[in-house]
Amino acid sequence: MAKPPPRGALFPPHDRLWRVAMPLLMLLVAAVHLPGVLAGGFTDWDDTAYILTNPAMRSLAGLGQLWTSPAGEQYYPLTFTTYWLEYRLWGISPTGYLATNLALHLLGIWLVGRLALVLGLRAGPAFLVAALFALHPAQAATVFWIAERKSLLALALLILSILSWVRASPNPKPLPWLALSAFLFTAALLSKTQVIGLPIGLVLLDWLVLRRPIGRALVRAIPMLALCLAAAWVTISFEQKFIDTSVAPWAPELPERLQLAGATPWWYLARLYTPSLPSIVHPEFPIDRSSVLWWLPLAWGLTLAAALLIRSVNRRADDQVTWARLTWGLAYFALMLAPVSGLVVYGNMAITHVADYFVYLAAPGLWIAVVAAASHLASRRPQTAKPLFAAATVFLVFASVQVVRSAPIFTSGLAFWSRALEVAPESYGAHLGMGQALAKAGRYTETTAHFQRAIDLRPNWVDAYALLGNALLASGDLAAAEATYTLAREHTPGSTDIHFGLSQIYERTNRPREALALYESVVQADPANVDALLALGRLSLGFGRYSEAEQHFRALVALRPDLPLASLGHVTALRRLGRHADAVTALSAARNHHPSDAALVNMLAIILATSSDDRVRDPARALVLARRVVSLSGNSPDALDTLAAAQAASNLFDDAARTSDLAAQAHAASGHQAAAAESARRTGMYRSGQALRE
Repeated sequence: MAKPPPRGALFPPHDRLWRVAMPLLMLLVAAVHLPGVLAGGFTDWDDTAYILTNPAMRSLAGLGQLWTSPAGEQYYPLTFTTYWLEYRLWGISPTGYLATNLALHLLGIWLVGRLALVLGLRAGPAFLVAALFALHPAQAATVFWIAERKSLLALALLILSILSWVRASPNPKPLPWLALSAFLFTAALLSKTQVIGLPIGLVLLDWLVLRRPIGRALVRAIPMLALCLAAAWVTISFEQKFIDTSVAPWAPELPERLQLAGATPWWYLARLYTPSLPSIVHPEFPIDRSSVLWWLPLAWGLTLAAALLIRSVNRRADDQVTWARLTWGLAYFALMLAPVSGLVVYGNMAITHVADYFVYLAAPGLWIAVVAAASHLASRRPQTAKPLFAAATVFLVFASVQVVRSAPIFTSGLAFWSRALEVAPESYGAHLGMGQALAKAGRYTETTAHFQRAIDLRPNWVDAYALLGNALLASGDLAAAEATYTLAREHTPGSTDIHFGLSQIYERTNRPREALALYESVVQADPANVDALLALGRLSLGFGRYSEAEQHFRALVALRPDLPLASLGHVTALRRLGRHADAVTALSAARNHHPSDAALVNMLAIILATSSDDRVRDPARALVLARRVVSLSGNSPDALDTLAAAQAASNLFDDAARTSDLAAQAHAASGHQAAAAESARRTGMYRSGQALRE
């Protein structure tokens, strides 16, 4: 039987098997996962919001917002910082992000093997733990999905925290190691709060495996437990935005959540033993508080935990270590799954009770327990060694093939949700996801079928109505879209999504006042709604309500300084109000974000050329900017109008008249007769020696 290492041995002795086998395992894992890295893409679920549409990715200020703003998708600032750094390197190309995911997976594999060594397994069993963790299709759901960077990063930091904790005890000065362990655990929490159960795992590790006093371990874990409380509060606060309170109560009540918490670990246990292709959703459990059967998994789990704990503490010395490793591994497995077991309400519960990617952080504990038990059995009964080795080999070969077969699932949203519907054909979330993927591809006929099926499954939920209305609106079927939105409004009269959809319908069917009123209600309910603010500002300009338009666009610029239309609308409102100096200041700020945006440069040039405020008007600068606009826009009619105004402001009236005449011809060629007439009128002004003034 393998003896435990000396207490606190962070780097146990390696034998030749470890030194040779681990590099080979790394090469095999890289080869198996490489097709998925090269062919993978954005799935349009989470990864798009995390990177592609996340304004924080696009500026230096965004880096600070990742750490301080409550407006993000989730509060995993360390994970999002890695995205921010990579955005500087490869922008929106998915391959770079997936390559980083694979690199982190390889690091995690090495650390999992190291943890097994620290727990006293010999090199061969420790290698097997690493291999079982590395080559499993459930783990592929984490590696091949860009949004699951959080699990990959959290695992590496989590195990480093455990190794630092182990190193602290025999050291005459343990505080630096304990501080390092707490620091690494904090970093893991900032990557993904699913690791919140680690402090309890560390206490059990000290008590069961390392045979240290539990009281001292509890005292040492107090700072980490305090961090857990803070992280839990932040996570719950962020998760509230994914919980739609406008629909009928959807989260199970406490008795059903207890049943879920009892059943999900057994499901994940079976999932790891049956390496089939991964899916982002699975059929929901038909839990029922009145059913005795649904209470049995919880009862079995508690009974098993109690039995293992008793045997780990009380078995005689020669096999007590094995029972301790087995118990700790299963305890770690359960602790890492606890936050996503259903006991605590979180947004993803509305879609699925279980998901393959949740098991990534928990899997090392299970494989440590299994391999420790198998090693003990082989040492006691040598005749079992060969069958166990053969079973492990067959399992790893089959699992590796499944990893390769998993790669196409994560190439696009269509493939992603097609697999989900294969596994859970009656999943509300899968039909929503598939409908959105089809809408993005412009396949609206198929789109509406999926959204309609989602409505049939959950008629009181607003999301499917809103998405169906959006699809009908995008396809041009305004009457059907309005009918869908109106029906949804009856179910959820306070839904901002429905109000926004109806506003678009009213605007496109020449009911601007009704649209304006609904946009106002959306912004009142959701002041950070970018699309509604943009529409409201635009309509306010159309109605001549310039002060209101300026307020809306100013709020929009504060939310999205990276959005050129926001700055353009704000400056337009300021210009209409005659606040030319403020408009120039706003344009200068906007051009820091968009130095080459032709519309913003054009607006600045026209104000500098035509302002009636002598402190603002600057004909020479206006002329330089106007010429740049013409170059940027390719002689667009609007740019020619601006250049003509700048030339007139610089007393180049003949040039201004010729340029304005060219603008009139260009407007006419584009079918804009009113604009052509205005340019022709200005041509006459310039020929008579008059400059344009506002």
